[in-house]
Amino acid sequence: TILQEPKLETRVQKAEFWIEASYNCHKLSDLNSANMIISALSSSPIYRMKKLFSKISKKHLQMKEEVARDCSSI
Repeated sequence: TILQEPKLETRVQKAEFWIEASYNCHKLSDLNSANMIISALSSSPIYRMKKLFSKISKKHLQMKEEVARDCSSI
Protein backbone atom coordinates (compact mmCIF):
# COMPACT_ATOMS: atom_id res chain seq x y z
CA THR A 1 0.00 0.00 0.00
CA ILE A 2 2.89 2.38 0.66
CA LEU A 3 4.46 1.81 -2.75
CA GLN A 4 1.25 2.47 -4.68
CA GLU A 5 0.62 5.85 -3.08
CA PRO A 6 1.71 8.79 -5.28
CA LYS A 7 1.67 11.45 -2.51
CA LEU A 8 4.57 11.54 -0.05
CA GLU A 9 2.38 12.74 2.83
CA THR A 10 0.06 9.76 2.47
CA ARG A 11 3.02 7.38 2.22
CA VAL A 12 4.37 8.80 5.48
CA GLN A 13 0.99 8.36 7.19
CA LYS A 14 0.77 4.74 6.03
CA ALA A 15 4.33 3.98 7.11
CA GLU A 16 3.69 5.52 10.53
CA PHE A 17 0.50 3.45 10.81
CA TRP A 18 2.47 0.24 10.19
CA ILE A 19 5.20 1.30 12.62
CA GLU A 20 2.55 1.85 15.29
CA ALA A 21 0.99 -1.52 14.44
CA SER A 22 4.34 -3.26 14.87
CA TYR A 23 4.94 -1.42 18.14
CA ASN A 24 1.53 -2.49 19.45
CA CYS A 25 2.21 -6.10 18.45
CA HIS A 26 5.54 -5.81 20.26
CA LYS A 27 3.84 -4.51 23.43
CA LEU A 28 1.41 -7.44 23.27
CA SER A 29 4.39 -9.84 22.97
CA ASP A 30 3.38 -10.83 19.45
CA LEU A 31 6.96 -10.69 18.23
CA ASN A 32 6.33 -12.70 15.07
CA SER A 33 3.82 -10.17 13.73
CA ALA A 34 5.96 -7.25 14.86
CA ASN A 35 8.97 -8.76 13.11
CA MET A 36 7.04 -9.37 9.89
CA ILE A 37 5.89 -5.74 9.76
CA ILE A 38 9.40 -4.41 10.47
CA SER A 39 10.81 -6.75 7.83
CA ALA A 40 8.33 -5.44 5.28
CA LEU A 41 9.23 -1.84 6.13
CA SER A 42 12.90 -2.77 5.72
CA SER A 43 12.43 -4.44 2.34
CA SER A 44 14.42 -3.00 -0.56
CA PRO A 45 11.58 -1.19 -2.37
CA ILE A 46 10.54 0.69 0.77
CA TYR A 47 14.01 1.09 2.27
CA ARG A 48 15.16 2.93 -0.87
CA MET A 49 12.52 5.64 -0.33
CA LYS A 50 14.88 8.07 1.36
CA LYS A 51 12.37 10.95 1.27
CA LEU A 52 9.82 8.79 3.05
CA PHE A 53 12.09 8.02 5.98
CA SER A 54 13.26 11.63 6.19
CA LYS A 55 9.65 12.72 6.79
CA ILE A 56 8.71 10.08 9.37
CA SER A 57 8.64 11.55 12.89
CA LYS A 58 11.49 10.84 15.29
CA LYS A 59 9.02 9.20 17.66
CA HIS A 60 8.00 6.68 15.01
CA LEU A 61 11.60 6.02 13.96
CA GLN A 62 12.50 5.32 17.59
CA MET A 63 9.52 2.95 17.87
CA LYS A 64 10.68 1.15 14.72
CA GLU A 65 14.24 0.83 16.04
CA GLU A 66 13.06 -0.50 19.41
CA VAL A 67 10.93 -3.18 17.78
CA ALA A 68 13.68 -4.06 15.29
CA ARG A 69 16.23 -4.36 18.10
CA ASP A 70 14.01 -6.63 20.19
CA CYS A 71 12.95 -8.74 17.22
CA SER A 72 16.51 -9.24 16.00
CA SER A 73 16.98 -11.93 18.62
CA ILE A 74 14.17 -14.07 17.17
